[in-house]
Amino acid sequence: MNFIEKNIYYLNMNELRVICNQYDIPYEIYMEKGSEQVKTGSYDRKNIIIKRIIDKINGKNSRKTLYRSAVIELNPKKSFTKNNLMKYGEYKNGNSNILKLLKKLTNGKFKFGALSCELIDKYWRNGKAPTFDAFAKKYLSKLNNNDKHPEWRYIQFIRDGGTIDEWNKKRSIVAKKVIGLIKNKISIK
Repeated sequence: MNFIEKNIYYLNMNELRVICNQYDIPYEIYMEKGSEQVKTGSYDRKNIIIKRIIDKINGKNSRKTLYRSAVIELNPKKSFTKNNLMKYGEYKNGNSNILKLLKKLTNGKFKFGALSCELIDKYWRNGKAPTFDAFAKKYLSKLNNNDKHPEWRYIQFIRDGGTIDEWNKKRSIVAKKVIGLIKNKISIK
């Protein structure tokens, strides 16, 4: 693994988006609306953006993320049951009704956060809207799973005992080097 692939996770989302804008790498999420594809105002997850940048460095182009109409509901319900589908436009981090239902379905273990966002996004990009019950089961199966998440570099740094000041110093140094190397690699292609 080269320096960029190992350390690109130190870049923040703004830095990653600047790189995407400079090199025409998609990072905005689109949705089907009738026969059109319109921006949702949401962005791809960090790990997806990083993969696309690495692909660009390696000469590959990426397609934008498109949520199909089957996973979209722009007129959200107020309350949900375990058999309702979780659709883009209805599922919102912080929605107290959704939180209450998912806590009930997970015996109090559900929390809004990176894991829940990553899981629901994966469903939607695959053109599926799970039921709340199916999502809760998937969430529980992933909760204590030790999947690697290199894009959560900051979280791991702090868990390992690093301080915010130490993180900021290291992140700044590494990010500058990675950005310089990316510009060099892509401009050569």
